[in-house]
Amino acid sequence: MRAGGGTVSIEGDGVLAQSYAFSIPHSFRTDDVYSVQVASFPVSGSSPQLCTVFNKDGKVDNSDIADVLVDCVDGEWITVNTAGLLGDELRIERTEAGGRTDTVSLAGGTATKDFPTPSTLGVNNSFVIVRQPQSPYQDCVLGNPGPAHITTQTVNCTTRNFDLNASIQGLANPGLILSVNGSPVSVPAGTTALTLANLSSGTTYSVSVNTQPTGQNCAVTGSTGTIGNSNRTVTISCSTFGYAVGGDVAGLNGAGLAVTLHDVGGVLIDTTAIANGSSSYFFSSSLTHGGSYTLTIAANPESIWQTCVFGATGTATVTIGPVTGNSISNDIICSANTYAIRINVSGLSLSGNEFTASLNGSQTTVVTANGVHAFATPLSSGTNYSVRISGFKNGYYCQYTSPPSGGVFTGTVTNATVTVPIELEDCYQVHNTYVTLYEPTIAITACNVGGCPTTTGTFAAPPTISASTGSSISVTVKLARRDRGSGIVNVSSILNDDSNPSFFYNGACPNSNDESCLNSGYWAQVVCNNVGEYNNVGDPPNFAEHTYTLTAPDDAGGGPYTIRINSGEFYCSSGTGATVIDLFKANPTSGIVVGYVYTEN
Repeated sequence: MRAGGGTVSIEGDGVLAQSYAFSIPHSFRTDDVYSVQVASFPVSGSSPQLCTVFNKDGKVDNSDIADVLVDCVDGEWITVNTAGLLGDELRIERTEAGGRTDTVSLAGGTATKDFPTPSTLGVNNSFVIVRQPQSPYQDCVLGNPGPAHITTQTVNCTTRNFDLNASIQGLANPGLILSVNGSPVSVPAGTTALTLANLSSGTTYSVSVNTQPTGQNCAVTGSTGTIGNSNRTVTISCSTFGYAVGGDVAGLNGAGLAVTLHDVGGVLIDTTAIANGSSSYFFSSSLTHGGSYTLTIAANPESIWQTCVFGATGTATVTIGPVTGNSISNDIICSANTYAIRINVSGLSLSGNEFTASLNGSQTTVVTANGVHAFATPLSSGTNYSVRISGFKNGYYCQYTSPPSGGVFTGTVTNATVTVPIELEDCYQVHNTYVTLYEPTIAITACNVGGCPTTTGTFAAPPTISASTGSSISVTVKLARRDRGSGIVNVSSILNDDSNPSFFYNGACPNSNDESCLNSGYWAQVVCNNVGEYNNVGDPPNFAEHTYTLTAPDDAGGGPYTIRINSGEFYCSSGTGATVIDLFKANPTSGIVVGYVYTEN
């Protein structure tokens, strides 16, 4: 027995006398608190006694404590035999018919154990499990819960089972195989929840990806653990691979090329702009494994204007898919648009008149009529062009007001057909050309305006021209200067057969600012200067052309008539009726008449 830490053993055979006295070898002080308990029950052989302590608790006053009473009766052990016990702290409570209770705790793996307190001999007991075992969690069942008089209680225990589940996110494709504690588990595409295994409490588990699904990557969260007293769930998250889409670009020389990416349903996913000169392109969006897509040339380049196509189809669209990897072979080929180069001719007159127009010196077209004429080969956008009037048919000539400069029209092809206006006027036919040079016999002395002496040089007479009765002859005299002198030519008489001269001059002088006509008798004197024609000494001398019309008389019995250009003269005069402008300012030495051209109308 214990009281304040002291122990005394009471031994005896049979029933002890009530008067058996004992003492506890421990000194107490006043006001000490004590409690007397049975530390072990007396046993005789295998039969125990059940002892009860009366007045076991108290407080020491000023005298010895002599009222603690231990009452013992015959008892019996009650043994618990277990089967399948794995978990800890299985607790069974027994209650005697008289109300006395006792509890036994059994650790996992315990096969047999007695209740710590003997039961009163021969009484009934009721049994109840007050705590099921844990780690692992088990369910135990009593063989005889009572009330009954038994000395052996049996307990059968089974371990609880729980599901190991998987919550699956994003699994779109087939082929996922999990490993659950080393065993393969296949997961169909589209699965969102799955029971992987039914495991006993206390079982450890490990879940991993054995085989990834097609085109996806899956990862397991909470992949390891131990089954406790409830179902467990691991999370499997799957993401679909993203593939790059793009390709090479060839021949891109313009700005504004754009390509769109649509899914199979026509929904726009992305647009990419491809800069001038780029050799490749990529979309910022990626393609999903197994999907089908359409690429479209949404906008073609400008400045230079081009048309772009996909090399695989030769068109502005290409369909790709089902995608199983990077799609970077969707090459784009760009070529410049070509446009016709045309001329729009107006003012071309005279039967048989024609001219040749050239394009960039390599293409020509012969024009025989007014209207639109196209060169055979079009030019690419961005190409420079030069359209030139390269020559009229022999014997014909026309003046032109367009092209504006030197018979050349230039520009750059953009995005439309080019039409060059060629506007002609004053077309004439040339029958004969005389280019014999007539040198003066004397030099010309320089003088100031209004003060130079009259000086005459004589030229040899050119051939005569035969004219029918009533015909009109246009005579063009070409006068060239070796520097800044001026020449006068007699465009003179029409002679009939009897050589009686008569003069007919029709029309005014070609330019009243530059020339004057002096009519005297049957001949005309024309004074021509060089104002505005070649202002710089040393410039190559150009031909100065002046045309006069002489008409043969239409008289009965007359003709045929002969028209001739009289001998030419150099003439400087300030006489009455003459307008002399800017003559001999720059020390001229001489001038020449280079010939004449006539046209029979």
